[in-house]
Amino acid sequence: MNDRPLRRGPFLWGLAAAALLGACGGGGSAGGGGTTPPPAPTPPTITGQPADATAAVGQTATFTVTATGTAPLAYQWSVGGASVAGATGASYTTPTLVAGDNGKSYTVTVTNAAGSATSRAARLTVTGTPPQGSLTVVRGSAAGGALVAGTTLHLYADAPAVGEVFDRWTGDTAGVANVKDWHTTLTFDGAARTITAQFRSTPTWNEVRAQVNGTDWIYHVPASPLGLIVFFHGGQGSAGDWFVRPESLRFLVDAVARGFGVAAITSVAPSAWVLSPIDPTNQDYVNTLAGIQLLRSRGLITASTPLFVLGSSAGGVFAPRVSDISARFDTGIRIRAGANVVSQGQPASLMLALTVPTRFNMQLRDDQANYQTAQEYSTNMAARGIASEFLLNQPSPLYPKRFLRIHSVTEAESTAIYTALRNAGRVDANGFVLENPDNFNLQPILDGIGLSAAEVKFVEDQLNNAYAEHGFFGDHVDATLSFFERAARGG
Repeated sequence: MNDRPLRRGPFLWGLAAAALLGACGGGGSAGGGGTTPPPAPTPPTITGQPADATAAVGQTATFTVTATGTAPLAYQWSVGGASVAGATGASYTTPTLVAGDNGKSYTVTVTNAAGSATSRAARLTVTGTPPQGSLTVVRGSAAGGALVAGTTLHLYADAPAVGEVFDRWTGDTAGVANVKDWHTTLTFDGAARTITAQFRSTPTWNEVRAQVNGTDWIYHVPASPLGLIVFFHGGQGSAGDWFVRPESLRFLVDAVARGFGVAAITSVAPSAWVLSPIDPTNQDYVNTLAGIQLLRSRGLITASTPLFVLGSSAGGVFAPRVSDISARFDTGIRIRAGANVVSQGQPASLMLALTVPTRFNMQLRDDQANYQTAQEYSTNMAARGIASEFLLNQPSPLYPKRFLRIHSVTEAESTAIYTALRNAGRVDANGFVLENPDNFNLQPILDGIGLSAAEVKFVEDQLNNAYAEHGFFGDHVDATLSFFERAARGG
């Protein structure tokens, strides 16, 4: 440290003079009265206490407080003395009530800069179970809870037969979150109702296999396609996986039914995509471009056919590179929109500068991809005026017909799989998977059912989807294809 004598320059002398004037009463208004200090903040006062509440099992209860005091006022509700996360408004509505909630006490603390005030304890009385309603699901299943008012149930359409795709839910659909999703939720109202899964016919088709620059290029393109979607597989995968694994194949079938052509390519490296350079010399980009040009040369698509990319897991790291290269360089293609499944994309410098509309479909409990980062990228794109959507897939219950989504599994085998998982303690009473499927050995649980090794792997895929763990999932089919349709039509 350097000790130097203080120089009394003009600035310091000015400060000294101002201090002297202040001490002598100078520098005030012409009337000599000085500036009136602001009033001291007023601490909160609760003017309306939360009232006791009574509600039935399966319903919710709401508590409300009113308070005065200097703004801003902050609120924090507590149950039995423990703070409730996110309960920071003047009103608090409980989750769906169970019998064990009876007798709980609810308080709220109101705080501002001057202090705080805590309300009286409002008591909750929970009455007996209301009468159960009835729900009939035609060509589908419901799971996830009891048939009482206020319960959120999961609706699942049966696996489509060959030559069919799911179309929509019809009937008593009040409370259905999305009538166009094969898997959606229903807020049950306790009434008797019937809901039907409707399917529509679609032509059957077989994929065509080709080679571009020595790597697999597999495709199907209907006449006059709305667009072409190019799919990029996960690590250790191949183009053929898209046409074999149940969830991805069902996505392809739905895409073709809505007018899209589909194509998949295998990466140059056996276990990963070529990630650099991010320019037209990238070998996996070169091969993707060659595959698109092959389809043009065969008259299946034209130079004006809208192009889209979708990458899953490691393929979701590569897909944004294709979008970016096509936007920054004149290579003869332009990607209209992209979608990532269980991949946030990387690096951040690429994702935060990406100019191609992109949708992110993520799993809540994914231990390989970061959904928070994906959501940040999506928010950033929207703030820059680039179309973007984000979906976070939540855990969902299993049900006896769930494994019919595996094409070779019979209804008897699907029920046996579900029963075996219940008997092994891997599924709770409402059908939810209790732990990460990666943490237990599935094969001994399924012994005796007669499944092949591939079918056991596909069962594991279904468990991962139900647990919201890493893996391609089909719950975003309608939303992703609608995102692409809007881009194809310039919307």
